Amino acid sequence: MRNVRNYFCVEAKRSAKLIASSVLGLLVLMAVTVAGIWGIHSGLEKTRSLARITVGVAVDKDDDTTRFFAQMLSGMDSVRSVCDFQFMDEKQAKEQVQTGEIQVAILLPKDFYEDVDTGVNTPVSVFFSWDASFPTDVFAELLKDGVSLVQITEAGVYAASDLGQTHAMTMSRGSMQDFLSLLYLEAVYGRGASFDSCVLSETGKINLNQYYLVAGELFLVLMAGVVFVFFYRRRNRAAEEKLALMGVGPVWQSAVKICLMSLYIYVFMAGIYALTIFLADRTDFVYLEYEAFVLKALPVLAFSIAGFFHGILSIFRDKGGIGLLLTNGVLFVCAGGFLPIVYFPKWIQEVGKHLPLSYWMQSLSQILFGSSYRMNLLPVLLIGIIFSFVGIIAKCVRT
Repeated sequence: MRNVRNYFCVEAKRSAKLIASSVLGLLVLMAVTVAGIWGIHSGLEKTRSLARITVGVAVDKDDDTTRFFAQMLSGMDSVRSVCDFQFMDEKQAKEQVQTGEIQVAILLPKDFYEDVDTGVNTPVSVFFSWDASFPTDVFAELLKDGVSLVQITEAGVYAASDLGQTHAMTMSRGSMQDFLSLLYLEAVYGRGASFDSCVLSETGKINLNQYYLVAGELFLVLMAGVVFVFFYRRRNRAAEEKLALMGVGPVWQSAVKICLMSLYIYVFMAGIYALTIFLADRTDFVYLEYEAFVLKALPVLAFSIAGFFHGILSIFRDKGGIGLLLTNGVLFVCAGGFLPIVYFPKWIQEVGKHLPLSYWMQSLSQILFGSSYRMNLLPVLLIGIIFSFVGIIAKCVRT
């Protein structure tokens, strides 16, 4: 054990000097990573958003009730995120939709609200501009969804009214209809809460900013792994053979290298965490605050990545830098490092979800942004163990 301890101290001093001399390269890598991730993030953000469209709403000037409810709907966040309402008369709406000044014209007939309130199914005319540059199918689908909500509610009111004719009610028919209308309005205005419990996103349970923060940190760590190539150069072979004769064989040599790499990776990730908290406090890119749990969970992830480095670098040795860069490229392309994996063909998705990067991203996302401290780190730990054994076997074969 004394020889192992001495070997650890020598490798720690040697690696600390070499890593210190690589600080400038790491800073350049960090700048390039931030610029690249920011570019991908900005491009993806633009493709996710649709330009708002202008909708002309024709309402009779004497129909104050219909105008009031139309204005109320136009002020809702979900409506304003899709379109802007402009109120005008029927003639003006038809002219502007023909000339392309507005993209959609909705013609509401006189006393439309009273008709709906009394059960008269008065039709509404909707006109689309011929040369509309926006996705009309999206607006049409949203419009159909809105109509469907109204139809379902009407059906519920009619069904309750019919039931009231055969069964005694504790309230009058008019009061019952008003009560159901209020329930409908509460459901409509609170429909945004459904997204709080059910999020459908290409980035899963985290938003786009959080996703690329996780991807960027792992990209930095994995690319910085090239620094550890000095551990595996062939010129170290004579010293390693002599160490083996002194009782420090491939297993102990591997353990020392993995331990040192885990320590450096942990410090690096903890530093990125501190820097991210500092920037998050001064920008609105992402919300992140200090949690002691993060520093307790990062060592497992650091060991997993260190084991991965050991396996890849032990196989490629002097060409470990090239081998690691190529392996990292495959991981980030196939496992969703550059773009969310849902954008790729099914076969790539099936392969990508079983690659180490996929598990690392899930774990780091949960560590940084998870709402529960209970998480499964076993897959990440197994990745580190498997690649560590691969590296040990590769060293044993060459010893």
